[in-house]
Amino acid sequence: QPINSAMILDVSVPIGIPIGTDTSRIIAELIGCSIDEELVKQLKKENIRIKGYRFVDDCHFFFYSQADAEIGLKHFQKILGGYSLNINEEKTSIKKAPFFFENNWNHQLTSFRFRFSSKYQRLDLRNFFNLLINLSKQYPNDSVIKYGIKILRKQKVLKSNWDLFESLIYSLTIAEGGILPDLLLVLLQNSKHINRKKLESAIASILNQHVYRGNHFEISWTLWIAKSFKVKISKTIAQTILDSRDIVSILILLDLKNNKLVSSRLNLNEIKLEFNQDGLTNEYWLLVYEASHKGWVTTPALSTIKFFEEISSNGISFYDDSRQIAIGKSNIIGRPIKPNEKPKKETREVSGPSEY
Repeated sequence: QPINSAMILDVSVPIGIPIGTDTSRIIAELIGCSIDEELVKQLKKENIRIKGYRFVDDCHFFFYSQADAEIGLKHFQKILGGYSLNINEEKTSIKKAPFFFENNWNHQLTSFRFRFSSKYQRLDLRNFFNLLINLSKQYPNDSVIKYGIKILRKQKVLKSNWDLFESLIYSLTIAEGGILPDLLLVLLQNSKHINRKKLESAIASILNQHVYRGNHFEISWTLWIAKSFKVKISKTIAQTILDSRDIVSILILLDLKNNKLVSSRLNLNEIKLEFNQDGLTNEYWLLVYEASHKGWVTTPALSTIKFFEEISSNGISFYDDSRQIAIGKSNIIGRPIKPNEKPKKETREVSGPSEY
């Protein structure tokens, strides 16, 4: 039954588990589903009807009255508290219908049109970049650049304009490290056209920006890009990463070192302190096991626990250095598209929200 007189409650939930890992997404969804069920259960007790959806931690609930929406918010806050979670006050609001279904910045980006003559497409790329930067400053709490890169990576780019496109992608990544997986996708799809010096400079800039802040997500993805394109890492940056104690980043760095992609010898004494029986039974077990199993660090640690010794002898590894993200076809085209010719459409990635 459609809601013809409604209130909407928009909620965003901060403070939770670490982002970026697959296990975090699974755990978050398990918790999210429990919260969904509990909210519906509590509202049914008060004969309050609710419609809505949740996408990860962004929720939109529809009620028939202001009073119902306020009661729904009260119950939602209480349920979240039981999981040691809080709502984001800045992003939480109750709005009366009719209301916009998307933000103004979202509409501006999705309605932007790129032309397909070399001269005008170059101008459009610059304009889209400027629009992204301006909107990201106007809406600093929204994922403007993350949304914009999804549009850019689907865009058909003339070969003559790839140099500009590549530079803009690097600039956006330096501004928003969360789009590093998208950068890798674009680079892999167009690997034959990459400007090596630009890539090396971008990797150095991104690492310098994040390594001293302890931004492990950005560091690990940048190192993986360096590995993917065989870009060397400076000794200073590499040593700082080793001393950071971030397991994933150190694993990738040791992989780079093994492939001679670190510019000089590294001091491994600090991390070697974990390479013992205790290291296999605490949070460093993955690093200790993989580095020992692959021979990246010489240590007798695996022989101290029979279980790890046996799985190592059976060739079991949790870090697959041969894996890579799935890619599509290159989005570079060799000639301008004629006025009456349309570019071929590609299938878009779709993630559906949970519905009540």
